[in-house]
Amino acid sequence: MVGVKQLADAVGLAASTLYDLERGEQESTTKLHAIAEYLGVRARWLETGQGPMRPEQGDLLDASFDDKYDRVTVVRGAMLSGGPGKVSWEFEEVDRHFAFRRQWLQEKGLRADRCRIYEVSGDSNAPYIRHGDVVMIDLDDRKVVDGEFYGLAFGEDLRVKQLAFRADGALRVISAAEPDKAETYRGQEIEAISIIGRVAWRGG
Repeated sequence: MVGVKQLADAVGLAASTLYDLERGEQESTTKLHAIAEYLGVRARWLETGQGPMRPEQGDLLDASFDDKYDRVTVVRGAMLSGGPGKVSWEFEEVDRHFAFRRQWLQEKGLRADRCRIYEVSGDSNAPYIRHGDVVMIDLDDRKVVDGEFYGLAFGEDLRVKQLAFRADGALRVISAAEPDKAETYRGQEIEAISIIGRVAWRGG
């Protein structure tokens, strides 16, 4: 989810103005088309709630938007858990996208089609990643770098955790809020952990 401050900065508005628009205390703004372009939706839908939400193929706004942004798929039904909660990996449902500036993705070495957005459940990684945050997982970056966050699959148990290797080769799976309670895996235990990818971005 795009934060209010992030959106305000992107379109040149005060955050208070966006809050007023959201609450209906201000009817519209000259920045409406800029907001719509940033969010990847039609200005008319944004203002009135009527008509298609997304620009159609060939729409000028859509063409302009796609020149600057790439869409990263949001996956629901498979939530990365910040705690021990179990969810089903097999029944994930792709239902929408987040838009990221193409230049930013390129600078980070990210490919939109090789990234996924997940919602995080649990506060075991607070304050870095909190319950309800969304994270972008780079599916092509699975090499463990000490202290980085990764999406992990333990069978059907999906988590987002920090990883670090010990000098003896053991893998530490760390909850940032409780680093002293890190889980330690060795040998074949490590092979049973599927690293989905590194957390490349987090949004509150």
